[in-house]
Amino acid sequence: MSGLTRVRGRLAVAVAALLLAACATPPAGFEPDPQARYTLRLIGHRSLETLQQFGGTTVGGLSGIDYDPATELYYLISDDRSEYAPTRFYTARLAIDASGLHDVALQTVVTLQRPDRSPFPERAADAEAIRFDPATRTLWWTSEGERRPPSRLTDPFVRHATLDGRDLGDVPLDPMFRITAAPRGPRDNLVFEGATLSPDGRALWVSLEDPLIQDGAMPTMQAGAWSRFSRYARTGQQDFGPLQAQFVYPIDPIPSRGAWTASHAQNGVSEILAIDATHLLVLERALVLGPAWRIRLFEADWSAASDVKSLAALVDDGGRPLPFTPMTKHLVLDLDTLGIPIDNLEGLCFGPTLPNGHRTLVLVSDDNFSRGQVTQFVAFEIVPR
Repeated sequence: MSGLTRVRGRLAVAVAALLLAACATPPAGFEPDPQARYTLRLIGHRSLETLQQFGGTTVGGLSGIDYDPATELYYLISDDRSEYAPTRFYTARLAIDASGLHDVALQTVVTLQRPDRSPFPERAADAEAIRFDPATRTLWWTSEGERRPPSRLTDPFVRHATLDGRDLGDVPLDPMFRITAAPRGPRDNLVFEGATLSPDGRALWVSLEDPLIQDGAMPTMQAGAWSRFSRYARTGQQDFGPLQAQFVYPIDPIPSRGAWTASHAQNGVSEILAIDATHLLVLERALVLGPAWRIRLFEADWSAASDVKSLAALVDDGGRPLPFTPMTKHLVLDLDTLGIPIDNLEGLCFGPTLPNGHRTLVLVSDDNFSRGQVTQFVAFEIVPR
């Protein structure tokens, strides 16, 4: 599950405050950046039955989504750490057209396997992102691992799987992402949250939810933070090789409007999606005690950014940034402005192309297997400026 799950645990001591906040008028959203190349038109939204049962599993924790236009199937990965059922993904059909998101129908559930074809045992995987690879008709998926010294030190990973869940190997893990008890490397539950394939299929991108320990502090209400976005190049038809390049994405400060205390707030990157050769859509997702979920979509450009893969840290011993050029970003949409309830949106993918030639964008929420949340699907039309 996302690092925000820990924040939600602290909210249990403030149930009354949450109920009060739920009745409050949401704050006005930020205006889109006029330099953003796209605007989004809301098509529709639907939610699944809370803790719905399907195929002998409890549906929940949907943290990643992708779409195969050839079969019109969506792939949805659950971040269940094999507590409700073994690590798995679902397939679904969504009825989307220009007038609405009319239906969400689950089709199958598939257990993801380890190399020995056994299911993942409890806490062995924390799945967060899933991508369909049209070149090989296979799947790539990520796990965040776990950093809870001294006994729980599990590396994150990016794995390759068939459509029936069989393991096909993994992407080489750079040493900077290995989890140890030392005060460096990934923070717990804030690792490989997002992934995307480039439009030409030659590159795989993987994003960190928040900074590595040596890369500086977490976002605050006064300052943002740095996330490393890593790019891997395809070697041959199927595999991706070692880390090829790495760029720095600037995470915004925690949205403070309406927040009561910084100790009950966090912000980070929940998903990325390659939109062309040099641009990525980036979903920033925050939880603040007050207006609750704050979700914003940015367009980031890495074409002029520094390659930082050789930098062991992004800040010096005093916390000051070292010399590098980060990616640029422009706000496409603050989802506060939609006028609909928004849950913990974590997954992002392109959906079907509309008759006017515009692509659609589909988001899904992780309900954290909580009766106080929902599994929500939201669909947009992408309108070029």
